[in-house]
Amino acid sequence: MWSSKHPPIFLRKVCYPIEDGGLGIRDLRSWNKALLAKTLRNIHMKKDSLWVRWVHQYYWSEVVDWRKRKDDTMLIHKLVEIHDELVLLFGSWKGVMLEMSHWFGGRHGLTEDYRCFIPGQGRWPWKPFLWKPHILPKHRFALLIFAHGKFLTKDRQPYVLEKECGFCRDVHESAHHLFFDCTVARQLWGRFWMWMGVQCSVGSSSGLLRLLRGRFRGTTLRSRRCQTGIAVLIYHIWSARNRAVFEDYRPDADAIFRKTLIHIHRSLYDD
Repeated sequence: MWSSKHPPIFLRKVCYPIEDGGLGIRDLRSWNKALLAKTLRNIHMKKDSLWVRWVHQYYWSEVVDWRKRKDDTMLIHKLVEIHDELVLLFGSWKGVMLEMSHWFGGRHGLTEDYRCFIPGQGRWPWKPFLWKPHILPKHRFALLIFAHGKFLTKDRQPYVLEKECGFCRDVHESAHHLFFDCTVARQLWGRFWMWMGVQCSVGSSSGLLRLLRGRFRGTTLRSRRCQTGIAVLIYHIWSARNRAVFEDYRPDADAIFRKTLIHIHRSLYDD
């Protein structure tokens, strides 16, 4: 996913919690800051350990007065840096200690500490249906890229001169055209809604995601079929588009839809 010069989603955003639209991958720099903050609190609270008592005896008696010295170790330098960063973030050392009391007052203190150093962008509305266990990982991944609007279509590639759609070859390719306006995509969505037995006409990515979040948000068989089917169909539309662009493949709506149904049944009914 991030082996190219143009990753679909920035690594920083991928490190956001799942609730904020990321993958929950731990950012090591932020995790290191969280551990340093915990060490800083342990020193200030004078935990009963030989090393903490030695720090208080040799360096200083109050954490508030910490300053760098030339002969300090790298650990002390980092503790001073995290002290200054926390004071800048919360206004004063008193505010820092108050916040730390909330962090470490429960069972998940280090997790709360970590989230302070890697804030997300607020609750992501598509999380509840994106990480369903009945959706295969590759289909989940395609749905994640789709929900973020990060498929690398030709309109997002300034170095590509020929912008024609990989399917119809008539209109400039964009995510909206490829997944909703193109003739092949319209045929596929029409057949999918007919197979689902519902009257539906969705013409945008936000509308499709809202439909999943609202009408098909439950755990009934019908909802699971729709959740799985949308993820699978998005995956196969993008896969067929790539074959059309790079392998000169002529898109066949019947063949694409047949593959979609096979993958839906495998996802839902195969053990």
